[in-house]
Amino acid sequence: MIGWINISVESFVREKFGDAVWEQTLSTSGVQAGWVSSCPYPDAATYGLVISASNILGITSAQVLEAFGVYFVEYTARLGYEKLLKSLGSNMAEFLKNLNDLHLHLSMSFPSMAAPAFKCTDVGPTCLTLHYHSHRPALGPIVVGVLKGLAEQYWGLGGEQLQVELLRGRDDGSDDHEVFRVSYPHQAALQHCGPPAASVDGNETAGSAASTASPAAAAARSFTLNPNDFYQLFPFHLLLDRSCRVVQAGAMLERLFPELRGRSGVPLGEVFQLKHPHGPLDFDHLVSDIDNAFLLKARASGLELKGQMVAVPLPLHPGAGCPATQEGLLFMGTARLAGLDDMRHHGIFISDIPHHDINRDYVLLAEQRQAEAQLQERLESLTRELKDANSRLGEMAGWLDAERRRSDGLLYQMLPPEVASCLKNEERAPAQEHPEVTILFSDIVGFTEIASRSSPLEVCSLLDELYQRFDAAIEEYPQLYKVETIGDAYMVVCNVTVPCDDHADVLLEFALRMHEEASRVASSLGEPVRIRVGMHSGPVVAGVVGRKMPRFCLFGDTVNTASRMESHGEAGQIHISEACYSCLRSKERFEIRERGNITVKGKGTMRTYLLAPAPAPALPGRSSANTLRFVTRRASVGGAIPVAAPVDLSLSYAGDYSNECSRASMSSCTSYVTSVDGGQSPFMLPPGGLHSGRGSLRSPRASQSPSNPLASLVSSGTPFAAIASGLKDLSLREDSVPLAHVSDASVVFPVSGCVSDEAGRAKGVGRVSEMGTTRSTSSDSIMRRSLPRRMSQLSRVQESVVKEGEPEVAAELGLQ
Repeated sequence: MIGWINISVESFVREKFGDAVWEQTLSTSGVQAGWVSSCPYPDAATYGLVISASNILGITSAQVLEAFGVYFVEYTARLGYEKLLKSLGSNMAEFLKNLNDLHLHLSMSFPSMAAPAFKCTDVGPTCLTLHYHSHRPALGPIVVGVLKGLAEQYWGLGGEQLQVELLRGRDDGSDDHEVFRVSYPHQAALQHCGPPAASVDGNETAGSAASTASPAAAAARSFTLNPNDFYQLFPFHLLLDRSCRVVQAGAMLERLFPELRGRSGVPLGEVFQLKHPHGPLDFDHLVSDIDNAFLLKARASGLELKGQMVAVPLPLHPGAGCPATQEGLLFMGTARLAGLDDMRHHGIFISDIPHHDINRDYVLLAEQRQAEAQLQERLESLTRELKDANSRLGEMAGWLDAERRRSDGLLYQMLPPEVASCLKNEERAPAQEHPEVTILFSDIVGFTEIASRSSPLEVCSLLDELYQRFDAAIEEYPQLYKVETIGDAYMVVCNVTVPCDDHADVLLEFALRMHEEASRVASSLGEPVRIRVGMHSGPVVAGVVGRKMPRFCLFGDTVNTASRMESHGEAGQIHISEACYSCLRSKERFEIRERGNITVKGKGTMRTYLLAPAPAPALPGRSSANTLRFVTRRASVGGAIPVAAPVDLSLSYAGDYSNECSRASMSSCTSYVTSVDGGQSPFMLPPGGLHSGRGSLRSPRASQSPSNPLASLVSSGTPFAAIASGLKDLSLREDSVPLAHVSDASVVFPVSGCVSDEAGRAKGVGRVSEMGTTRSTSSDSIMRRSLPRRMSQLSRVQESVVKEGEPEVAAELGLQ
């Protein structure tokens, strides 16, 4: 089929069912769109479109074709064929008969068009029989739809007034074409419509005409033309006898077809084939279709002759003077030429066409029309190419836009959007002053120990998991801006990129969220990550530094002070300055306690505050109930250590393993804290220690060199089971520092890593102060590797536990 049909199918599906159905139809059928109206395309493509559309819509192909036929009438009228269709005939029968002429005309514009043929029989005022001839099968439903569309738009028979019934067809093998009965309301114009009376009896026809005409008209009708003049006036005529043999041919036909020259009785079928109307090339069929246009095509050259057949009497014995006649047919036609190229191809000149033949003007007009058609075809092809290019350009633009958004998103993660926009426009982003912001610093407790006991890949994975959680959480706070991360340090600012009046409250809420997220990340030691957070409020200057890998930086003393709050903070706590505390607008939302005045490096004395987040769930561990019972019994005998309800305690060692602390002595101002992990309630030693004086916890050589804390406890008389409860997890390094040097008021064993003072307030992991420098330590910094050089001291403790006569404790601790 020509592309025009496929284009109309596309328009039908898009208008009636939507673009989505059409796109799905193309995808399902595998047909590629973009047709040129005058170019031929395989019929399978059109059938595939119809079948796919019917499957998608859930209806039969016949229903789709009938609906398309109704739409096609509207579509052709929209393209400018409405006037032409209205002029085809005054009634339905004339319209259908002349529809063949329209198809023949269109075939000149579309040479690849294989048009169907229609033939009306048994025409009456209420019905007629329509014969539909086409070499394409299964298109009968289109005829039904076209007839209904024509009846509604041109014949005033809307609704169900026109009924079409299939009588015979190729599907059931009852005929070689489709035959329909078309029923309609009474049409007066079709009252006397019937088949034409074709009489070959010249005398009868002349006599009847003379009886009804005036004498002058009868005399005029008796005019005859000289055979030679007739031969020249109609150079493309053919005279056929009852056997469809050529009796006489015109001058041009004799020149073009030498086999017709000087001969009589050549079968017409040897020289020409009948293209229209459909049917065999025999006398009876030609007479039955005598009211149709005839199209003959030369078998050798392809020259087409278009004309009509006229029934004429032929002398039975030419030249013998015998009055007897026989039936004959006269074909009056002309050459069907598409243009000057077609004329040259067949060896015909304009001088060969009679002056009365309109074909002279048509050939000249056809040349212009052909040029216009080629231009239109080229325009359609260019339009299709432009659409394809535009579609590809749209896809590329969409891809580029997505890539731009992705790159902008990555850039906005590194720089604030307004700063990034300036840099993208090759402008310099000026630094800006911000009178009041809040800055947060955080780091990981015991990160040095974690890094020393982990591979670089494990450290990288730990930080990546932790920071991804922080980054995901910060997305919920658009007022915050992540400045940078350096190692285990995480820096956030509020009220810089987005104005925020309650910047301290928002950032403090985020700090609590950071503790919550950190507790969900496990280090390589198998324990939850703990962080310390410091916050301070004040003025800063923000700007971009550098041209290559530009950084958005904050400058001012506020940054340094916030960093000091973090370094002087306590593990698992949020340390805020007095300035930050003053900026809080909803202090009642947070459980803040005053820490008091502390000495801050480079700042002197500062009043600060602490905020403890909700405690994280304890990691599941092994029970030490037997050990606790042993401690309880020993305490009840000596009366020195009152213990609360039974809890699961395991002793661990907390300290700072830096070289500075390793060299510290008991007499220095350094203080160390021992932590007991895994329990729920603390127990305290009374003033003076287990026996007397604060020296009971010291090694005899504490003032000269660092001592082992276990040795100190053994020498002080501390119950062995209390020491051994954490023995399996405890190992000491050769330069281990003193166990603990606390106030004379109490010796504190904290539960779950928390230290309690005499007032019972939780203090977290203790501070280690030396030379005015504040550092943080925790049980995370314990080294759990075994050290052979200290195994002798551990063995002595183990033996002492066994000698105490507590086999249950010894068995649980694996000492027996």
